Amino acid sequence: MKYIAKIGETEFPVELTQVGETWLARVDGHEYTVSLNALNKKHLVLVQNGRVFDIVLSGDETVYVNGRPFSVELTDARIKQLRVLSGQSSREQGPAPVKAPMPGLVLHILVQEGQHVKKHDGLLVIEAMKMENEIRADRDGIIRKIHVQPGEAVDKDQLLIEVG
Repeated sequence: MKYIAKIGETEFPVELTQVGETWLARVDGHEYTVSLNALNKKHLVLVQNGRVFDIVLSGDETVYVNGRPFSVELTDARIKQLRVLSGQSSREQGPAPVKAPMPGLVLHILVQEGQHVKKHDGLLVIEAMKMENEIRADRDGIIRKIHVQPGEAVDKDQLLIEVG
């Protein structure tokens, strides 16, 4: 998995590869072997060379590492490259389709058409593999169209909501 991590105004290439029970992390040209234990969806413990990092994801772009807050934006490297090639270097340009990241069942819709939303606001909840996944807005905008209903099964990449 290849990502671009943006911390402040600085971007770093990040590549993660699972090797047995550990992970190989390549960050900005440096390699690290780490073990990762998920205590829950928002609390992780990462161990690298005997050093323990307690990581808490706040739900916005703030990540707490051993209690210290960091503003981190993580983007899939393929999506970033597609934006560059298409001339859309920013997610803020044009309407933003919100698509299902995985197949699942729509449990709740948290917004209404015409509603103003802010980046990271919850839009809907999908159940997949017996886990509830809240799908959040990746930008500020207005809910233009909701394409699904609670109880509806959705496929990966199916259009769920349009934010304009």
